[in-house]
Amino acid sequence: MTERKTVTIASLKATVNGMLADSVPSATDGRVALAVLIERILMDAGAYHGFRYLSGVMDMTTDPPNMIGDETRRSYY
Repeated sequence: MTERKTVTIASLKATVNGMLADSVPSATDGRVALAVLIERILMDAGAYHGFRYLSGVMDMTTDPPNMIGDETRRSYY
C-alpha cells in the first residue's frame, strides 16, 4: 500500500505566487492557468482571501532590465 502524501495549502500558494511573479513575460497562458488552479483550490478549501495585482516585475531578460506588469501577475493572500 502506498503512503498518502499531502502538501499544505500555504506552501502551494507560496509556490504559485512565486511562479506568477517570476515567470518569463511570454508565459501569460501559464500564469492564467496557475491563477485559475490556485483560486479553485483556495475556494474549495474555504481559504480564499483575494489577491492583488503586482504593479511591476523586473524583467531581467532585456538589456537594460525592464519593469513589466499585467493582469496575470498576481499574489494571492
